[in-house]
Amino acid sequence: ELGEEAQVLVAFRELSDGNVVEAFMEDAKALFKKMLGMGPDGAEAHVEKIAGKSFLDSQVRRIAEVLARWQSNCYTFAAPGSQEKHSALHRYISKANHSCDANCSTALDQETGCMILTAKRKIMPGEQLTTNYMSAHPRFKDLSVSERRRQLSTRGFFCLCSRCSEEGGTDPSSMARDIQAWPAKEDSNNSDIIATESREECKISHRNH
Repeated sequence: ELGEEAQVLVAFRELSDGNVVEAFMEDAKALFKKMLGMGPDGAEAHVEKIAGKSFLDSQVRRIAEVLARWQSNCYTFAAPGSQEKHSALHRYISKANHSCDANCSTALDQETGCMILTAKRKIMPGEQLTTNYMSAHPRFKDLSVSERRRQLSTRGFFCLCSRCSEEGGTDPSSMARDIQAWPAKEDSNNSDIIATESREECKISHRNH
């Protein structure tokens, strides 16, 4: 059996990178350079000489993949007793797709750190469970479709949820000027979170594509 650390790594790799790894390459380079800078002077040149530039490039890409997975899947919440924002990943709920008219809400159990998923309306068997990635920002739901899509573009997708499609259409080119740095695509994670029972407090199941 896998150890606890290995299980966490496997769970992390299951998450989608949002197809935005390239967008994080510069940040990854800066972070890697900073990490090497914590060592002796000339550490970067020494590592490159010993391991080769291809090794350095591969490490930068690995860091970019971590940043992309985190940015694409994390949930933001306020720390207990303060307005300071923190973010976290959750193995299954982080795989739920976004909707600006989500059928589920999320809440963090401050004692256990577990994310609780609650149905907001009746959900039919087989219907995908969706959450609002921006639920930590109360005014998000009141924004225009173009502004919602712009903010969601930081997660690497062009929102085509039912609400955005109704209010702003389904043509990603209409937002090209606002999200030039991000790929225009539907929100699509590695797996679906689907309802297995039609009731207000439904169970969730994990289905790989």
